[in-house]
Amino acid sequence: KDAAGADFPLVIDGEDVITGEWEAVTCPADPSFVLGRVARARPEEVDRAVAAARATSASWRATPAARRAQVLRDAAGLIEARRYEFAATMVLESAKPWREADGDVAEAIDYLRYYSGLAEEMARGPQLVQVPGEVNTYRYEPRGIAAVIAPWNFPLAIITGMTSAALAAGCPAILKPAEQSPLVAAQLVRVLLEAGVPAGAVQYLPGPGEAVGRALVEHPQVEVIAFTGSNAVGLSILQAAAVVRPGQRSVKRVI
Repeated sequence: KDAAGADFPLVIDGEDVITGEWEAVTCPADPSFVLGRVARARPEEVDRAVAAARATSASWRATPAARRAQVLRDAAGLIEARRYEFAATMVLESAKPWREADGDVAEAIDYLRYYSGLAEEMARGPQLVQVPGEVNTYRYEPRGIAAVIAPWNFPLAIITGMTSAALAAGCPAILKPAEQSPLVAAQLVRVLLEAGVPAGAVQYLPGPGEAVGRALVEHPQVEVIAFTGSNAVGLSILQAAAVVRPGQRSVKRVI
């Protein structure tokens, strides 16, 4: 509670961005207690974030899987060292019981380590039958910029899982947390940057789903949409992502 009342700006290309629009984040158990204010992104910030992600995409894609994996393991170590800080944020922001909040943190750490190992394994590729006179190899390539649209019920674990999968695969990730739990997502983004994820490869865009989420889904340069949430919103995302827009270079993949 001693740290309450802080402002949490957007994070675009490694820099704090203030839009002039703020949303107060209050404690569900005591709505008079304001935990802080979070900046509200708009469609124009989505364009800025996508441009930064695109500028970083080639270098992050070319970063060896072992290096990407080490960065995510370092992030897991940082979260582990701040386990109680992350849990306390969820207790106050999301009204999670302490046991559930601690489990949420543990799951986030597991995701970072799991996808690190999986990225290294996939980088080696599967064994193929070698025909005399041929050399056959099998490679996995990153799809491109990923929009991560997260729910409120597991405010750290699920957003970490979707983000770490994208980063491990070499995809820049733009995080749109649930409106009910933006503060713990802000902590996550700062830890990922501290661990060594390049500035444009992880960005933080809190805001209303109908504006920020939709702008990300419909952006022609967003290739992957990772979503956890309601049936209705998921179906609307699938429908919107199926439309090929001017400047789009690939078929969007919705997870």
